[in-house]
Amino acid sequence: MDSINDTFYHKDQRLLQKQRVKHMGRSWNTEVICLNTSNELDLTRNLEKKNENYCVNTEKLPVVEKTMKENEIHELLNELSLKPARKKMSDYKFWNTQPVCSFDEEISEEGPIDDSKDLEKVRKEPYPLLKEFEWVTLDVDDEEDLKNLYQLLAKNYVEDDDSMFRFDYSEAIKPPGFHKNWHIGVRVAASKKLVAFVSGIPISLRVKDRVIKCSEINFLCIHKKLRSKRLTPILIKEITRRCNLSGTWQAIYTAGVILPSPISSCQYYHRSLNWQKLYTVGFSPLPKNSTIARQIQKFKLPNETSTPGLRPITVHDLEQVSELLRSFLKKFELSQIFSNDEVKHWLIPRENQNDEEATIFSYVIEVRSFGNILI
Repeated sequence: MDSINDTFYHKDQRLLQKQRVKHMGRSWNTEVICLNTSNELDLTRNLEKKNENYCVNTEKLPVVEKTMKENEIHELLNELSLKPARKKMSDYKFWNTQPVCSFDEEISEEGPIDDSKDLEKVRKEPYPLLKEFEWVTLDVDDEEDLKNLYQLLAKNYVEDDDSMFRFDYSEAIKPPGFHKNWHIGVRVAASKKLVAFVSGIPISLRVKDRVIKCSEINFLCIHKKLRSKRLTPILIKEITRRCNLSGTWQAIYTAGVILPSPISSCQYYHRSLNWQKLYTVGFSPLPKNSTIARQIQKFKLPNETSTPGLRPITVHDLEQVSELLRSFLKKFELSQIFSNDEVKHWLIPRENQNDEEATIFSYVIEVRSFGNILI
């Protein structure tokens, strides 16, 4: 931690709040005090910003003077256990049966955990479901299937603690080389209502000096009313079976909780582009001691950018951008290898697509040198 706001607020000042604390997959209600690592005290509900606040149970917190010195704050943080206890491997009833590393396992040799690539041993039939449900392979080129999938994700996928806002995902889930039978759904047998989904896409993954044919698992979603039916393990086993039948033996996925066992981690940041809109719909609160006008001014952006040569990306930039991206990603020990077609799919807007339809906006910096255009 480089710096910390050196003003603590005592309970009498009403900045202690009853709030729901969620960390590492565990949630509970407690009375907390938030120590903000930014220069301003801004108790927002933005999901991405929560990682910047350290929440301390006040039952373990000694009486804190309003103006503590910075070194005293660091001493306090060192004394307090801010990290929740990690669950034991035996607590993960499903993952304990899967070919994954345990948390404390010492790795003596790098490589596949299970190197037996025997198609003859791969199950040929789908795993059995409860009699109320049935498997379905979704055709994302079919309007009805796509609509059902979109509605399931929009209503049941990632959301905030208050279940008010969910990530609204684009219907475009067909990257280059996708496998139709890797779009797996579960329906209610009687009504044909889609209640669960998981998908995979093929990628090339570079691990140090090795290139691995891999699948990226995404959009694992269970209807909220059915999350006690143990559908998640069976979905993971079924997508694994189908990947294996296609000759893919490794998979990668991301999660917001700790599961056995992470091979990498990442942080991401966001900036409000239209704070007033976010405040109006209830996503961003009005910070204490601030006003709407002050917040609008705080997030105001200039009408013109200050970076010379900045412009939206076009399909004519594809070759240079692809080479730049691959060159940059080589600096890391773990990265995806993007083909030109994949760069085009993920970063360049579709032809005849307006701003309201686009979900990603990419920009390049163009520099003219000796008559050439450099990106």
